[in-house]
This record gives sequence, C-alpha cells and structure tokens, in this order.
Amino acid sequence: MIGILVVAHLVLVRRALCARLSVEPDLRVLAEADGVSAAASLTRAQQPHVVLLDAEIPDLDLREAVQSLRAGSPRSGVVILALDPLAVTQQLDGEAAVVVGKHEEGTALVGAIRAAIAGGQGD
Repeated sequence: MIGILVVAHLVLVRRALCARLSVEPDLRVLAEADGVSAAASLTRAQQPHVVLLDAEIPDLDLREAVQSLRAGSPRSGVVILALDPLAVTQQLDGEAAVVVGKHEEGTALVGAIRAAIAGGQGD
C-alpha cells in the first residue's frame, strides 16, 4: 500500500485528488494539508511514501518546499501537480521530484505517484 500526503491550498482540489486516489487499490491517503508548513509537520509524523503537492499554492517556493518536505522524511517521494510542468521543472533547479500536468488524465497522476516510488524517491 502506498501512503500519500495530499497538499493543496483549495479544499475542493484536495477533495478531488483524494477522491481520485481512493479508487486505486494500492493507494491510500494518509493525511491532507493546505500548505507546506502543515505538510512538513505531517510528513515528519506520517512518513508517507509520496507527498502530492499542488504547485499553485500561493507564494510557494517549489524548491524550498521540496527541501522542507524531504528534511522531515528523506525517503518520501514528491509528486508535483502543475499547470505548467516545464516551468515547474525549471523552478526546481535540480531538486528531484516527479512533475505531472493538471491537464493530463487521472492515470498520469497515478502513474507519477508510482514512478516516484519506483524511481527510488519513496519506500
């Protein structure tokens, strides 16, 4: 079972992500957070396999966010959901994360979560 922490500013986005993930038999949402500071605390406490981070959180520094999440749980993979995956990849400046576009099918999101685990970013 792959444990996931869902991080998104908007409640509707978090609920939609959780609903989509709940139909996968090998995925389980462990917790939800509305920002990086809350997510960092939950990451330390829950040690999720994957942190699913919405790139559209206001005033979000993606590189710093990934570092903060990894500091609390170095073995957790990070999947970033973005409107512009290329721009997000450039903002990460070498920080390892799997980036998936918000315009892609739900199967792309699930595949990205599994890729974060397979790529050695999760356990």
